[in-house]
Amino acid sequence: MQGYVMFDDYETSELLDILNYILRSGRWKELEYVYSELVLELRKRSELMGMIY
Repeated sequence: MQGYVMFDDYETSELLDILNYILRSGRWKELEYVYSELVLELRKRSELMGMIY
């Protein structure tokens, strides 16, 4: 598993729906927020798996 950050299908589709909504609405501040939250979550998951970004 090391080297991969995996999402199940529900998480992936939910995230894509949110990103598509933000892109369509042109709400760039929200996009920046969602992106930063995603990066933090990925870092947290990778640290739990013993990986450091």
